Amino acid sequence: MKKKLLIISAILLSISLLGILTYKKETKFDKFTTVQIENNPFDFGTITESDTIKHTFKITNTSKTLFVIEQVLPSCTCSVSKTDKKVCNINETANVVVFFKPKPQQKGKVKTVVFVQCNAEKGVIKLELTGNIK
Repeated sequence: MKKKLLIISAILLSISLLGILTYKKETKFDKFTTVQIENNPFDFGTITESDTIKHTFKITNTSKTLFVIEQVLPSCTCSVSKTDKKVCNINETANVVVFFKPKPQQKGKVKTVVFVQCNAEKGVIKLELTGNIK
């Protein structure tokens, strides 16, 4: 009986320890900043389904508070995005590069969004690509 109790205690302790070690605290910012985004939304015009669009959104910090990018998340699998900076001081610019490759079934007007989780505009900035696929 003692052996079973010891094994159960060890398992519960291991699960608790694993939970503590893998816990990711949600980021909450004390101060929000203001930014200026160049060319948002971006209209790429008319393309074919075999084309790939590359566009760089320039996000400039316009306040004295640090601009902090936590994540850059595209809304669909048809786009990939990355940023060159995670932190910007006043008047510094972070570039978010977005690659858009239409899926074979996509036709007509399209809109894809990249969400920038950051400390500006209530925590999320929407970067939009729009256009037409023929």
